[in-house]
Formats: sequence, structure tokens, C-alpha cells
Amino acid sequence: MKHICVSCSLLLLFLSVIADLIEITNMKKIYSFIRIRLIIKKSGSYLLTKNWLLLLALPGLFTACSKDNPENLLVGKIHYIVFDAGTSGADTLIFEYDENCRVISTSYKEDVFGNRSTIFTRNSSGQIISHTFLMPSSNNLRSEIKYTIGEDGKYISGEANSRQGNISYRSTEFYIYTGNNITQIDFQDSITHYKTIYSYDNNGNVTGIEEYDKSDTLVGITTLTYDNKLNPVELINDPGSLGSILISSYNNLVSETYTNKTWGEGYQIEHNYTYDESGKPVTDIETLTYTLESRRVNFIYY
Repeated sequence: MKHICVSCSLLLLFLSVIADLIEITNMKKIYSFIRIRLIIKKSGSYLLTKNWLLLLALPGLFTACSKDNPENLLVGKIHYIVFDAGTSGADTLIFEYDENCRVISTSYKEDVFGNRSTIFTRNSSGQIISHTFLMPSSNNLRSEIKYTIGEDGKYISGEANSRQGNISYRSTEFYIYTGNNITQIDFQDSITHYKTIYSYDNNGNVTGIEEYDKSDTLVGITTLTYDNKLNPVELINDPGSLGSILISSYNNLVSETYTNKTWGEGYQIEHNYTYDESGKPVTDIETLTYTLESRRVNFIYY
């Protein structure tokens, strides 16, 4: 993962922060870092494997990074993203910044699950040392992830402690680097363990994801391609961002192809952007190529 100045960059989420519905299949998938998946259109086929760890809390007042500040430090930053724009099912993801113009939280304005939010806590260097996911409408689901960071600034491990009603869950991930990029994440809980392997292009975009089960058998492959424009999303410098390509990539995602090696099933999603004069995306038409289902995403800036 690249070490960059997050204080003046911009954030999306999941990313493809592409989410209309969350499919919760079991406690292990609910609370593990990368295994929590988003589903866009639950039509049985329109599934997107996007992590919701970076769906964050409803913005309040801005401090020194407010648009009312004389320096206009927020100008050009992402304000909110509208999914399924122009439909009755549209919802809005809003971004909140701290006094250093770093994203500290986002939230969905309209969502079938109510207020879904995540709040980031940073150290003095701007690195995320923990984040808390909240979903009050789902039996007060709360999940907090705390990271251990080495003296070199690289993440060593992360521990997730989650609770939903009377049920609690704990899991741990360990991070392996090649240079400044995380190329392997090892997951374990009290029941199982598995690993995920990442490959990158020269810009630091994730181009390949391989998922292995506890017997070290390859079970899933994701291939990703990008445009040559700067992603307007803040590159979050914590391992959780790898679960959401749109917040961990330097350029904008153009296509995503997933194949389940066990069942032989998968999907392909294509993105067709329009850009403003500065090269930032203004709209994105996301299309599931197998069914030709599509939806419009609008990017709104300060």
C-alpha cells in the first residue's frame, strides 16, 4: 500500500463503495475485515464484492476545513456520492473532514438499513489506528478495528471486536508487505483461517486479488483494470481500504471480473465515466455485463 499524503486527498467508499443492500450470511462474514461484502442489486445476480468497512458517519459541522473557511480548503474535494441517481431507490453517501481536510467519517443519508456509519481515528501522523462501524438498525451492530503499527509506519496486524445484540465476535489479520504495498493478508479467528494475495500495477492500483481457504486452495480470483485519470477519492492508508478498490486505487476502476474457482461462477462489472475539465469523474454508469443491469452514480464536489 502506498504511503501518501492523505490530508489533501479525497475519499470514496466502498468504493466502489457500491451498496444498496448488505448480505449478512453468518457471523464470520459479518465481522471479519475483508469478508464483509456489499450487494448492489439483490436480483440474484448483481453481486459486488465490496467491503463496507469504509462506510462512515453522518457529517456534522466542519472546522478549519469547512467550505466557509476563507481558504476554501474543501474546494475540489468529494462532498457526496449519489447511487442509483434519478431513481426512487437513490441514496447518498456524505463525507466529513477534520481540520486537516482528512476524511474522518461518512454516512448514508437514505438507506434501507438506516444509518450506517464508520468513524476513523488517526494518530499524529495521520495514519488510521482504528475505525468503528455502526449499524443501529441491525440490533445495534457495532464493530471496532484496532491496528498495530510498526516503527517503520507499516501495519503489522488488526484486531476486530464486534457485537450484535448478545452475540460477540473477534478476529485478527496479519499484514505482509512487498515494498510499500500490502501483498498478503492472513486472517484467523477461533474457527478458521485463510489468506488473500494482492498484486499491483506501477501506479499502486490493485490489479489482482487471489483468495485462499484454510487448506490453502485457491477459491476466488478478481482481476481489475483502471483508467489514466486521478481517483478523486482519498487513499485511506489502512489495510481495510484494500477491501474497497475505489478507496485504495490511484486511478478510477474501469472493470472488475470475479471468478469463483470452486463453483465456476462469477461476474464482470464495467464502469463508464464522464469527467469534468480537471479530469475528475462526474458520473459513472456501472453495468453488470452478464445481465446488462446498470445504475448511475453521481460525484458531487465542493
